[in-house]
Parts: sequence; C-alpha cells; structure tokens
Amino acid sequence: MGYISKSYGGDDSYREVKHEECGCEHHHHHHRDCRDDEGRRLVDFEFSQQNGTATIIAPAATTVEQTIAQIRFGDVCSGDLVFLTGSTTITVPAAVTGTSLPAAVSVIIRRSFRFQNPAQGTIIYAESLPTPVVAGTTFLPIDHVDVLSGGDDGVVYTLSVSVTGGTSPSTVTVTNTTFTGAQYR
Repeated sequence: MGYISKSYGGDDSYREVKHEECGCEHHHHHHRDCRDDEGRRLVDFEFSQQNGTATIIAPAATTVEQTIAQIRFGDVCSGDLVFLTGSTTITVPAAVTGTSLPAAVSVIIRRSFRFQNPAQGTIIYAESLPTPVVAGTTFLPIDHVDVLSGGDDGVVYTLSVSVTGGTSPSTVTVTNTTFTGAQYR
C-alpha cells in the first residue's frame, strides 16, 4: 500500500518522505509510472432472479425453510470480499378459518463451500419481519459483505426464507427476489 507523508523534525523543518513503492515525491497520483493497488478489483459477478412465486406453508408450531436463490463463485482466495445485495417481497395473507398468521418469518443467507450441502452452511445474514407478524406485503432489501478467510475451490451463497407456523398452519408468499454477488480481490 503506497502513501506520501511529511515528517517534521525537532527544528520545525520537514522533509517529504518518498512514496515507498516507486520513490516519487510530489503529486503521486499524477505520476504516470506510479500505480497504487490500494483498491480492490472486481473478479467475479453472479446473480439470481426468482422465477414465479414461492408459496411456503408451515404446519402449526413448525419451521419450514425454502431456498429462493443461489449464487456460486468458483475461485476464491483468503481475504476476498463478497458484496451480497438484493431484495425480496414477502406477502403474509390474512388468516382465514383453519390457518393462522406465522409466528416468525426470516430471510437467511448461508455460506457453504463446494461439495457441502448448502442447507448445512454457516448463516452469515438473517433479517426477520417484526413480531408479531401481521398480514400484508413487506419489501425487504438485503445487503451484506462477507470476508472470506480461507482459499477454497468454490463458495456458494444460498438465500432462503424461513417460516415458523403459528397456532395452526401458516402461509407466506415470496416474489420478486433478486440476489446479486460481487467478488473483490
């Protein structure tokens, strides 16, 4: 990482410290032979868009989790950043005879590695609808940055919706989900 700094001595004089990588002194960012690799570069971009509508029915007092979208990055290194973003629309219909409002509704992102069951991946992000859950439509934005700690042959991010049934079966509809990942090295 490059820098230019000034050093002040005890006699109130200063000397300019040269850039540590290239040795230039003034206007480092204008020097044509100097390059700072301080910023990261985009190495991969993946996205998933939901086709149609997912209806999740949770029996009474039982949690059901359904995968809505999944993205994969093949070549990852320790220190890579993966910026995950997206949105989803969750509709909770009004309770009718024989059904109840869900006890809880959550959007979850799990990180798993190649050859690992995505359902057993590590939860890296979770956002829940406010409780008690009320009937209506909720738009949920999703933003998370994942810092990878080890190199691997691949990483998989799975976005799912978890519904916990109320006192009787509960239904939730998930639509318009987009899930995007940008990998920076």
